[in-house]
Amino acid sequence: MKTMIALIRKDLLQHFGTFVNIRASLRDKKSRQRLFGYAVGAILIIVYSFYFIKIMTLSYAELPTVALQRGFLFSAFMVHQFMLLIFSILTIIGTYYFNDDVKIMLRLPIETRQIFKSKLFTLTLENMFWWLALTVPMVIHFGRVTGQGIVFYISAALGSIAITVITLSVLTLITVLIMSLIVKLPGAKNIVQYFSIFVGLAIGISIQLYVQKGQRMDGDESVLKLVDALTKPGEFWFPHAKKLTDGLLAGGGEMILTVVLLVILAYGMIQITARLGSSIFLRSSLQEGSRKKHKKRIIGEKDYQKNKPYISIAKKELREIFKTPIYLYQYIAMGMLLPILILMPSLSKGIRMDQIHFMREEFMLIYETADVQAKLFILFGAIFIGWAWGLFIGVQQPSFTSITREGKRIWLLQSLPVAAKDQVRGRVLTSLVLQLITALPLFLVILFMLMPPWTLLIGFLFGMSTSIYLMVHLALWMDIRNPKLLWYQPKEAINKGGKSFFYVFGIMIFVGVQIYAFVKPALALGLMEKGIFIQIAFALWMVLYWVFSYVMQNICADTLEKKITEYSAE
Repeated sequence: MKTMIALIRKDLLQHFGTFVNIRASLRDKKSRQRLFGYAVGAILIIVYSFYFIKIMTLSYAELPTVALQRGFLFSAFMVHQFMLLIFSILTIIGTYYFNDDVKIMLRLPIETRQIFKSKLFTLTLENMFWWLALTVPMVIHFGRVTGQGIVFYISAALGSIAITVITLSVLTLITVLIMSLIVKLPGAKNIVQYFSIFVGLAIGISIQLYVQKGQRMDGDESVLKLVDALTKPGEFWFPHAKKLTDGLLAGGGEMILTVVLLVILAYGMIQITARLGSSIFLRSSLQEGSRKKHKKRIIGEKDYQKNKPYISIAKKELREIFKTPIYLYQYIAMGMLLPILILMPSLSKGIRMDQIHFMREEFMLIYETADVQAKLFILFGAIFIGWAWGLFIGVQQPSFTSITREGKRIWLLQSLPVAAKDQVRGRVLTSLVLQLITALPLFLVILFMLMPPWTLLIGFLFGMSTSIYLMVHLALWMDIRNPKLLWYQPKEAINKGGKSFFYVFGIMIFVGVQIYAFVKPALALGLMEKGIFIQIAFALWMVLYWVFSYVMQNICADTLEKKITEYSAE
């Protein structure tokens, strides 16, 4: 038991160290900054939950029927379970098979079963974010509307944790079993990660299409039909969530008994998963270790003499990202998913080629019959759309973790005879390549739907490149100044100890300030109606972007040259 507590404490310090040791965190400047950041994040989550409840209140103000009450409450638990199904498999693989921490502990005199239990505890904590963001607001709204007491909320919380543990235990056992069957194959772990990503995306898109079709149903009972259509498959895949819903609706002694049974079942699943999973995992890890007889090739000085140094840096980074699925998914997912979501209403209704041809003809007719001023306005519109899209996909910026991803190999970066300017250029080039891949789906959608003239396509690409180029340098500068080099699995490098959330929030503020600074003076001077002035102002804005990008490139190189000797992964 002492060993188990020590392992859990170690994981808590590793993942939530700022909170576990508050007294020490307050004495350290960086820890105090993290605490402040987490406090801001907590406030944002509370505000989000408040507005989420408000939306729920408008949508389901009274929950008039028993069927709607049951469907709404079950949806509160089902949405969390679906999120686990979509995202946690990748996390489980990373936790057990791409985690240096686990590899180290396997060499120590610690039972594999205890390692398994401690990691399952950590997985549960990490995956409760979706519960806080989605389930809790819905349960609170349900309790307020139906007049529930404190016992209901406590039972719902304990039951939610229990069904989360059950789902994660089953998924962990299945994942470990699959990995044990294919671990002998070269690159098998990466293949499984890629497969889990595509399965998660397919499930998410299928659910969205299902909802879109349900929303098109007419009649007074359309909401009930939609709820019924969504809950039926959920009840099949998550019977434990169905049992919790029925128990909470029954109330009284049946509610308490249901929660107690689910807690017992969760404890039993932990024991079964730890007993079976640990032995399978240990066996597969030994098999994998015996298979790895070849020496890992370390990129050294000669590799940087074959090509220009910044090209070699870019190639190294791209290889690393493409062979680590969680990196690639994080950096291109947003750009891949949004075009699908844009097309979702059309996909749910069915797209006919005659409709697409009609749209193309109408667009070309408008463009060809327009005068020079109108064509110029359309061109600036294409540039603006590209600029806005570049800002959007720039939120998931590879350069924000460029130095962080070096991790314990930072000594290699410090020892290579490569100038700081080449380091910056190579990492910028990596981000630009990935950002162009991310932008490709939307570009193809525009090309397929409208077939616009090449001038508009070039304008779109120019606007997108302008915003992306600046975002790349800003993100790289932030990572150079404060990288997180001590991490044990790739997802920690991406999150950077929670800093990625604040980076995204900061970028949103940055974009908002820009729009305000551009629109406010134009409105005050009455220039919004004069298209030529807006076009000139926007053109100057683009020039400022390129100038600032050049300045930031030099700042990044100077900062890296000063900081590189200070980096340490200890």
